Amino acid sequence: TSANILAAAPSGRRVEYVSTPDEAIPQREKKWNVYVVDSFGAQSPKAIVDRVPQCADLSRDGRTLALGLQPLRTPPPPGAQEGESTITESDVFEVWDVENGRRIWQVKLPKSPVPDTRLKGCFVRFSPDTTLLATSGAGVRVWVAATGVPVHVDSGQAGLRPQAIAFSPTTRQLAIGRRNGLVDVLDPVNSSWTVKSLDGADIIRPRPLNERDRFTGVAVRSHEEVHAIDFAPDGRTIVSALSNRVIVWDLQSARVRKVLDTHQSPVTGLVVDK
Repeated sequence: TSANILAAAPSGRRVEYVSTPDEAIPQREKKWNVYVVDSFGAQSPKAIVDRVPQCADLSRDGRTLALGLQPLRTPPPPGAQEGESTITESDVFEVWDVENGRRIWQVKLPKSPVPDTRLKGCFVRFSPDTTLLATSGAGVRVWVAATGVPVHVDSGQAGLRPQAIAFSPTTRQLAIGRRNGLVDVLDPVNSSWTVKSLDGADIIRPRPLNERDRFTGVAVRSHEEVHAIDFAPDGRTIVSALSNRVIVWDLQSARVRKVLDTHQSPVTGLVVDK
């Protein structure tokens, strides 16, 4: 069975997973082995999970692994729109100790009261100091990385994709790329949880979404969603991927600084050199 890469770390380590090879095993009894592979190719299973892993992140010291697992789905009811009411349980996130392959904590989130329009996917991101973990599925949440104690629940809802997330180099801010193309910045350390919305000016003009026909509205606006986001090393600049454009934001003025639109295909990932 071929390996599927979930994440890669600057150290050269990467996270992979493979499923149990026996196709005769019922889906609900299948297991997926998650490996942490070093730059020399040495590997050993670090987690065994009962759902397909969809996203992963390694802490900066490489000792802790965060995973996001595929939500359970059931067939939609007669007459439902495509994707509607198929998710019976929302996101499942886990944190594992890499050294001994022990699961530290798990959270199974209830189904979102707002229809979950994602086709698939999630994001998990450790803060640079590994004290916090941000997860992005149907919505964005922040947890104490060591214990799974919830710290903050964001009110924004995902579109066809999960909302892109990135911590600043100092851990003091969390950037969220919204489904309307804009970027919000949260202060996850401040108890008031201030939200700073960056101004798209005339470059990004979000359109309102009719919540009564959310599935159709999200589908026709999928090109407006932020696919990826990252902070520059100075912590004063944010870069986001929006369709085939890369948007450079100035955090101090809370406005767009530059647009790089020379890409012919959609930009699905980006990293600012640290």
